[in-house]
Amino acid sequence: MEACLTGAQVLLSPPSRACRELGFVQMEDDDEMPLPEYTAGQVMRLRAELGGQMEGVFQFYLCPGVEKGRQECLVRVPLEIGGSSGTVFNLSVVPKPGRYTIPVHLPDDVTCHHCTLMWEVVREDCEGKMEGTCLFSRTTTCVDITVTSDSE
Repeated sequence: MEACLTGAQVLLSPPSRACRELGFVQMEDDDEMPLPEYTAGQVMRLRAELGGQMEGVFQFYLCPGVEKGRQECLVRVPLEIGGSSGTVFNLSVVPKPGRYTIPVHLPDDVTCHHCTLMWEVVREDCEGKMEGTCLFSRTTTCVDITVTSDSE
């Protein structure tokens, strides 16, 4: 059996940042920076660097209505991941470390001038542990985006 790779997952495109968690809220003035713009119902093509042969899952969420000084993603809309027939992607199917394109479907009925795309990765490490005991780690990455309707 091959050892699990311990490389971190990195969202390459669109550019990501650390998410604001409860207890650590710091939001910079982003009025000067144009946000990547997408259309409701569009399939986003995200670029990510993934480790291979890892145990765990990831999910994407759209978080509309982010307010300055507030924790992000109090309201989460799970996003469908293309090719996985659902909202959860199993990391164990990634054959080798590398850069991958991940198609993510934006909902038809959600628009927002400034919203957050959240990528949540939950990794499982059972190697060398007693049967039934595993360590889990959760990491989140966020991206600021705009989602418009077809008519805008």
